[in-house]
Amino acid sequence: MLFKATCDMKVLKLLPTLALAFLWQTTYANNVSISEDDSQDQKNQTDQAGKKQGHWVYYGKDKPKAGYSATDKIEEGPYKDNRKHGMWKFYYPANRLKSEIEYKYNRPNGKYTKYHNTTSGEPKVAEAGTWKGNKYVGSYIKKNEKGIVIQEKTFNSAGKTEGKVIYRADDGTPELEYESKNGVESGKLVRYYPNGDVMEEMVMNEGKVKPGTKVEKKRVNPPKKAKDTGGAVTQVVDPNKQNEGANKGKLHKVFTKIYNKNGDLEQDGYFENGRLMDGKWYKYDKNNLLYKIEIYKKGKYFGDGVLEF
Repeated sequence: MLFKATCDMKVLKLLPTLALAFLWQTTYANNVSISEDDSQDQKNQTDQAGKKQGHWVYYGKDKPKAGYSATDKIEEGPYKDNRKHGMWKFYYPANRLKSEIEYKYNRPNGKYTKYHNTTSGEPKVAEAGTWKGNKYVGSYIKKNEKGIVIQEKTFNSAGKTEGKVIYRADDGTPELEYESKNGVESGKLVRYYPNGDVMEEMVMNEGKVKPGTKVEKKRVNPPKKAKDTGGAVTQVVDPNKQNEGANKGKLHKVFTKIYNKNGDLEQDGYFENGRLMDGKWYKYDKNNLLYKIEIYKKGKYFGDGVLEF
């Protein structure tokens, strides 16, 4: 009788452990459903409430999209409680990497990198930075397909440029450098000729040229050949303006319109040897919104034009 009582007591002590093990197995089995296609690598899981958890991959068959085949990847990354949370990858057709963006609870928040859509399929960085609270923060760079850095900026916690801002042509030749304070030009500003020689220097004070600080300089080295401009001046002379006859297609004392890479008008007016002599220079912010129009006369900055919305 004593032996039987001792055995009964041992069984009773084991019951809670056995019950917990059974409960864990039942709960895990009910909480996770795995699609047949992803059963081996544990992708595309949902919990008991139907919320996406863990690593998910979407293909063309899941999200039909122009240019993508059924087996092409569209995007992939981790979910947490049905929301994107972690580093996600997005693709061009044929599984060419398009971007890597860090998410926090379904919002872009953290490091990101965008890539050029190269024909070789080799990922080449187009731009890289950090996105937080719908703003750029920290360092930012932009590259062309050759890997040359054509923009360098640093953003403060408010999403405004802070410190040195640098723009370069596609061959790496500097075009514009200036100091920024909370998104406004404040400090030394330098513009360059297409060949890299300094064109002019000035000191900016809250976006305006400080009186007596602007110095223009003559080109020192030979001008850059047209084929080496790296796309700095690519727009053909406007055929509807005063450019008929022998002047058609030239950038010498003719009316010209130049557009930036976003297709927005950047400069228009009369050019001489590739330099704006009389006309307007349109300035855009990081969101490609027009914020200032500079007026040039006889090759010199004359003042700011009136923005009309």
